[in-house]
Amino acid sequence: MSTTPYHIVMLGLHERFPVCMVQPKHEDMYSLLYLIEVVIYRIIPVILIAVFNAFIIIRVVNAPKIRRNRRANHSNEEDKNRQLTITLILVSTVYVITYLPVLIHHLLWKLIRLQKIDIDMRHMDIAQNLGNSLYILGFSSNFFLYNLSSGMFRNQLTNIITFWKK
Repeated sequence: MSTTPYHIVMLGLHERFPVCMVQPKHEDMYSLLYLIEVVIYRIIPVILIAVFNAFIIIRVVNAPKIRRNRRANHSNEEDKNRQLTITLILVSTVYVITYLPVLIHHLLWKLIRLQKIDIDMRHMDIAQNLGNSLYILGFSSNFFLYNLSSGMFRNQLTNIITFWKK
């Protein structure tokens, strides 16, 4: 078996048009491998992030109760860890929320190509534009999320800015 990725092995020029496409004899295998790739690299990671976020949120919510029961000293280190945890929860939750529309659109598009469902292409174009906008917003919002949720980040940012002013 070739070590060349299936994306390349199964592609070829269209017989009537000068475009590169999946060769008809490989369409079924390409679709199957593509579906496997989508599940492994897109769906499973999003599900794992969402599930682990849920567990972390539950733990963060229950942490004050555990601390009160133990009557342990509330240290500065615990505050930093809690702040970091909240920041990571925020960033990963925003990622999942802003990536889901792109993922859903991607799956719908694949089902349309396989002729399993029929959706108006105008609606798909609108969904794609909205999904892509949300996806980009998710990445661009990270700076603001870190700034809002982390005093340590704000302090370091202030130190960097004041260093450049000197």
